[in-house]
Amino acid sequence: MSDQLDHEEQRRQILEQAQKHREEERQLREQIRTQRVEERRHLRELKQAHREDVRNQVHEQRQPRHSYRDVERQRREKDILECAGKLLAERGYADLNMDDLAEAVGISKPTLYQHFKSKEDLVTQVVFQSYETMERSGRWCVPAPPSRSGRPGQGRV
Repeated sequence: MSDQLDHEEQRRQILEQAQKHREEERQLREQIRTQRVEERRHLRELKQAHREDVRNQVHEQRQPRHSYRDVERQRREKDILECAGKLLAERGYADLNMDDLAEAVGISKPTLYQHFKSKEDLVTQVVFQSYETMERSGRWCVPAPPSRSGRPGQGRV
C-alpha cells in the first residue's frame, strides 16, 4: 500500500508540475504577444514619422512651377507697365492713350484690357510699381518747392 501511496503522490506532484509548466507557458505566450503588439505599435509610429519627414522634405524641395502661359502673361504685364510708365512720364495722364500704348508694346487693345481693366487701373499699377522701386532702392524723388508764381521748380531753394 505504501507503494501505491508513493505512486499517487508522484502522480499528484507530476500533475502539479505540469499545471505549473502550463501556467508558465501561458504567461510566456502572453508576454510574447504583448511584446509583439508593442513592437508593431512602435513600427507604425516609426513609419508614420518617416512618412511625415518625407512629406516635409518633398514639400520643401517642391518649387512652384509656372506654366509657359503664366510666365508669358507676367512678362507681358511687365512690358506693359514699363511702356506705360514711359508714356505717362512723357505725355501725362490726360494724353495717355490706350491705343498708342498697345501699339508701343506690340499687342492689341483687347489684350491690353485682359491685363488691366481700365486706364485708371493701369496707372495705379504704374504708380505702385514706381513707389516700390523707389522704396527698394532707397531713392525718393522729391519735387522742388513751387515758386511764387505757382509753377514747380521755379522758386529759390
